[in-house]
Formats: sequence, C-alpha cells, structure tokens
Amino acid sequence: MRSIIVLMTACIGWQSSALASERYALTEMQTAAIEQTISSTLKDPSSALFGDIDAANVGGGQVLVCGSVNAKNGFGGYAGTIPFQGHIWPPDRSFYIDALASDESDALRVASQCKAILNR
Repeated sequence: MRSIIVLMTACIGWQSSALASERYALTEMQTAAIEQTISSTLKDPSSALFGDIDAANVGGGQVLVCGSVNAKNGFGGYAGTIPFQGHIWPPDRSFYIDALASDESDALRVASQCKAILNR
C-alpha cells in the first residue's frame, strides 16, 4: 500500500510540475535531432513534413517536446498529420519518444496532453 501511495504522489508531483512548465527554446541541433528520431520511425523517413515543434522545461533538467508530422505511407500517399510527444532528458540530452499517435484516439490523447502541458 505504501508503494502505491508513493507512486501516486510521484505521478501527481510530475503532473503538477509539468503544468507549471516554462517555454523552452529549442536549438537548431535539438530540432534536427528530434526530427531525425521521429523520421526514423516512419515508413518513408525522407517524406516527413514537420509542423510546429514546441517545448517546455518541466523541471529537473527535463524538457518536454510536442509536435506533429505528416509522412507518406506504404502506398506512397501522405497519411495525415499525427502528433508526437517526447522529452529531452539529462545527462545525455538526447530526444526520446514518449508517444507517436498511431490512430485517431491516440492522436486525441497525445494532442490533449500537449495542450495541457504546453498550452498549445
């Protein structure tokens, strides 16, 4: 029981700190790394068209990143814009994908999380 309370407290603490986040200006290198990481998961990486990519410092050196991408599917047509969420985490400052929407319900979930945290 104690471990459940600790886990719930940790989750609530992360959410409240995320909601109190401050905008973070990504460098060109960080943006390129984010685009490369997301592109590498796509069926046709060279076709990736990125929308806005926003970021916020959520404390402890962690930067939350939200954006959107459209890319060609296996049939050669653009599949539609999908949101993604990830983070830049110390010490290596690499970008890690937390969510890349795979269907409409995923897209709504990822977009609403980003809106709540980044007010985007």
